Amino acid sequence: MPRFLKSSKSYPLDGSANNAFSRCFSHFQPCNPSLPPAPVSGGDTIQDRFLSLKIIAKLLPTLICALVLFLAGCVPATLAPPRAPLSAGQEERLWERVRDNGQQYQSLRGLAKVQVSRQGKNAGVNQVLVVEKPDRFRAETLNPFGFGSPLLLMATDGRELAVMVPGEGRMFRGEATSLNLQRFTQVPLYLEDLIQFILYQVPLIPYDESRAYRIADGRMQLELRDGDRRQEIYFNDREQLLETSYYAGEELTLRVRYDNFSPEEKPFPLSASLEIPGRQARASLVFTELQTNVAPDAALFLLDTPPGYEEVPIPE
Repeated sequence: MPRFLKSSKSYPLDGSANNAFSRCFSHFQPCNPSLPPAPVSGGDTIQDRFLSLKIIAKLLPTLICALVLFLAGCVPATLAPPRAPLSAGQEERLWERVRDNGQQYQSLRGLAKVQVSRQGKNAGVNQVLVVEKPDRFRAETLNPFGFGSPLLLMATDGRELAVMVPGEGRMFRGEATSLNLQRFTQVPLYLEDLIQFILYQVPLIPYDESRAYRIADGRMQLELRDGDRRQEIYFNDREQLLETSYYAGEELTLRVRYDNFSPEEKPFPLSASLEIPGRQARASLVFTELQTNVAPDAALFLLDTPPGYEEVPIPE
């Protein structure tokens, strides 16, 4: 299962209920205190009746709120799309697709437009990406003017992380920990999981129960359960993996989606997006140029410090 580095609402009451009550009963006026109260049937007086109305006026907002809450509890929750169990043969084909994706793509090199949003802050860049399982990663952030030195060059061989910032003449070095990687990618995932998602492989949770369904919207679904943890994997009618979502109880912890598949016999998604609601984090990439299963030189994942650069340890 992918690992990440882990409402009550109050609704103020306004005076609308009181105002509505006042408008409905505006024709009731207090008795003239200089006149004796006129008797009415049963021994009650108009003053007694008015006192009762005042009590009702005070209680009415509370009664209305209680009624609203009661009725809200009677409204059924939004239902998930209806679904029907798949046959054993269809379920096995979906599992084959999951296994094939995990084995088919081992590396890639491509030019991508990358968008990252974290806690309300957004950034968009063009990057040359080179990734290779299990833990080799290189990202070159291009100058927006299309020429000159890159804005940033990051590389790791799974052991050391090196980040070159040409505009500052500095080279940062440190261990290839997920925390160090997150400082530069702004994506709170472990390196191995990030690479698997980029290469169209979805990590699976340990599970003791699995089901397969066809959903009313036309998609198919694998559902894995381990206690209160749940993973849902969605496929289109061509059995292409479109999405995987991870839950803790009913809380969505991570969602990854794939789209814009290449035209090859075994298509690769040219677009991918990732969402971590608990971290207010979103990321997406769209490849404009792509090669899969390349054989990148190991030297690409190591960076030498250029002459004149200051070498700085990545701060703890």
